[in-house]
Parts: sequence; structure tokens; C-alpha cells
Amino acid sequence: MFGRILVKSIALIANVVVVLLLLIALLATKVSPEKILLPAYTTLIFPIIVLFNIGFILFWALAKKWHFLISLAALIYAAPEIALAIPTHFGKSETALDEKHITVMTYNVMLTGMLVKDTDENPNKVIRLIRAQDADVVCLQEFSVSPEKKYLTESDIRKAFRDYPYKHITYKYRSNWSLVGIATFSKFPIVKRDTVHFDSDYNLCQFSDIVVDGDTVRFVNVHLESNRLTHQDKLMPIELKDNFNTENLSGTTLHLSRKLGAAYRVRAQQADSVAAMVRRSPYETVVCGDFNDLPLSYAYSKIKGKMKDAYAESGFGPGHTYNESIFRFRIDHIFCSPEFGVLDCEIIKNGASDHYPVIAKIKI
Repeated sequence: MFGRILVKSIALIANVVVVLLLLIALLATKVSPEKILLPAYTTLIFPIIVLFNIGFILFWALAKKWHFLISLAALIYAAPEIALAIPTHFGKSETALDEKHITVMTYNVMLTGMLVKDTDENPNKVIRLIRAQDADVVCLQEFSVSPEKKYLTESDIRKAFRDYPYKHITYKYRSNWSLVGIATFSKFPIVKRDTVHFDSDYNLCQFSDIVVDGDTVRFVNVHLESNRLTHQDKLMPIELKDNFNTENLSGTTLHLSRKLGAAYRVRAQQADSVAAMVRRSPYETVVCGDFNDLPLSYAYSKIKGKMKDAYAESGFGPGHTYNESIFRFRIDHIFCSPEFGVLDCEIIKNGASDHYPVIAKIKI
């Protein structure tokens, strides 16, 4: 009898903890990491938190206890945020895809495929992938060219993207062998170009006002602050599995939290700047980019505002656009004004870069 009471008590306490974690994660959408960091960290495990709550619903239901209402009420309360982070749309409507739309791609191209020249003998996989998708507007982050002819040059880019007569390129970092920034390529005329500069060595935001069938649409291309995790940093959680103890766990957690915390704060400032620019836009808007942040994060929520998340509108499951070892997160996003319709959104699983491209069909 005592054992049953103990198990029930422990389960109830654990249930309350995962419900509290769920509610703390929801705070991340409202509270800037500059004020408090804990909600930002919980977004990293949000799908796991949701699964644990579902598990407790099943556990208590099978035990025929009313306690299942605790997690059920929490999940109902968090339903809108869960739908953003873990959408559950099944299949595609072929009728909808027949409607008139434009195709938009966002893609972190990892220094444009590490500046490999695109030849038949040695193709640049990133360039080949972009051309194969044939999107109408392409927003690239970590776009790079080189002044040295043995690497990918601006001339090579012009030839590779000759189907895109209009472009907007902004470089933030320059060295003797490379220029790095962001780029927007369009099949439609670009009538205005401007930049939102961040206090950052590599990251920035630009917007391009593009005329699509007589209507001007503002396309925002954004690359928010990276977490700056080195290769060794990323190996630490993996190595922890082979040498797990309290000291190593504490050291790994503290080291990674310092780096992540600093990046969260910088992205919060950058997101505030981008969101202010979007609010001032005289046109309906499409925002594309590498946010380096997850759904429900402050940066994501601040920029998104009342816009639609293309993947949340038509995707299935949490998805992931960053693909390196155990670090698999959806940090690349496409938003559009609520007046627009999202017909489809797809994450293209291709290893040409450490990010997967996101492609959305948007009814303007």
C-alpha cells in the first residue's frame, strides 16, 4: 500500500514539473532573453515536454485517476503554440496547388557550398539544388563569393543564376579570399533595396521591395546571430554519453548555456530591430531567413507577430532545417502577411549544406 502511494506521489510531482516546464516554454514567446534566460532554454526541448505531458495523460487515464486533467488542461491551453512548433497537416491539396502562387525559397548556403566552382566535372551541390527548385524568389544566408578565380566568383554566380535577372546582395564580412553576406534573387523586378545592419561581424538583414504581377511585396531576408558553437562544443554532448557523470554533465551544461545565453540576448536585440522594420512596411511582407532560433523563441515570435509561419500552416511534425549530428532543429523560417495564403511548405532534405532549404508556395 505504501509503495503504491509513493509511486503515485512521485508521478504526480513529476507531472506538475513537466506542466510547469510547458508553461515556462510559453513565456519564451513574450519575455526577452535580455530579462530572463530560462524560458529560452526550454524551447530547445519543447517537443519532448509535450510528449511527456501526453505520456502523463495516458498514464493517469489507464490508472483511472482524474489527474490526467492536469496535463490535458495544460496542452489545451498551449494548443496554439504546439500547432506552431509541431504542426499536424496531412497530405497536400492538389486543388490548392493549382491556384496562382509564387514559390519562395530560404536557404543558408554555408558559404555558397564552400565556394566550390560549379562545373560538370565538379558541381557545386548548393547551386545545383537552388536551380533545380526554380523558385521565383530565393533568399540566401551565408552567401559568399571570392575575388580569386580558383574559387566561386561573382561572375560565376551571374552565370549560374542567369534565370534571376534581379538581385539584392549585401556583404557584411570581407577578407582577401571571400566576401560573406546575404542575397536575394528574384524573377520579378526589385524596385527598392535597403539594409538593417546589426552590431555583428557576420549577421544582418535586408529587405527588397519586389513587384509581383503589379503588386509590391516586401521580402525580408534575415540572418540572426549564430550560437557560435565550435566543432568541439558540438562534440561535448556526444562525448558525455561515453563518460557520463555529474561533474561532466555540470561542466557541459554550464559551458553550452554560457554560449547559448549570450547568443539569445544578441538575437533578441536583432529581432526587435527587424520586427520594427516589418511593422513600418507600407506593403504586405514575406520574411525569410536563418533565425538560429526555434519556434516559440523570443526572436521567432517577435518577428513573426501576426504573420503566418509557412511550415506551421502546411507542414507535419517538428521538422528540422539544421542538420548536424544530434543538433537537429527547425531554425530556418518563412513568414508571410496574414492576407496571403500558404498553399504548401516543404523542407528539402539535402546535405549540400549544414542547413536544409525551406520552400513555400504562397498565394499573393
